[in-house]
Amino acid sequence: MLYQTDFDGKIREFGCLFMSLLDIVRDITGCKIRKHDVETLYDILIKDGCMNSNCYVKNHETVLEKMLEYYAYNKKVKYVGAQYLSNKNDSWGRNEGDYIIYQVKAPSFSHFRRMSYDPYRPTLNFNSILSVRYYTVY
Repeated sequence: MLYQTDFDGKIREFGCLFMSLLDIVRDITGCKIRKHDVETLYDILIKDGCMNSNCYVKNHETVLEKMLEYYAYNKKVKYVGAQYLSNKNDSWGRNEGDYIIYQVKAPSFSHFRRMSYDPYRPTLNFNSILSVRYYTVY
């Protein structure tokens, strides 16, 4: 798997959620993710308006579906819920899903990762989990 630190620019600086979503795609499809694929998907998602150039994901479901379509997998995605551990009143949806992404507190910033995949190299130590994102693919 590639890491956000394998790239220059915005993916390197802000691509942790984008790359974590792509790791879910790798889990589902079994496809090898190539550098060219990441760069192409980055351009497609910005052009289609579901992600900003700074890798801010506007629509998690659309981004995952477009990533899956790129690898010829016609699947639907449901962004099931988000649980904010610092303030449970800010949580929404169900706290369950087939795939999970964590937002963690690194020493000087927050960072998205999966438990089995950290898109940043070297792997960051984190102080605590700030929130959890849940996804179902069907």
